[in-house]
Amino acid sequence: MHTHLLFILQLRAYKASIDDKIEPDDLSTWVRKQCEAHPQFLFWPTALELEVLALEFVRSLREGNLSLYVQMLGKLVT
Repeated sequence: MHTHLLFILQLRAYKASIDDKIEPDDLSTWVRKQCEAHPQFLFWPTALELEVLALEFVRSLREGNLSLYVQMLGKLVT
């Protein structure tokens, strides 16, 4: 599944949840609350984060950007 598709699905779920609220949470607060309330929801932010890291790692290789490469290696191993 592509990163942008996961993000689109997450945004749709967020928008559906705030339609009836007077003062809705912002997206990051909503994601945090959903992860705490529904352990399976943690899949979305985890998958998004890993895919973005992988894409940034590939970018560092394609551009020959050593500093970005080292930075991404550090993020991938932590």
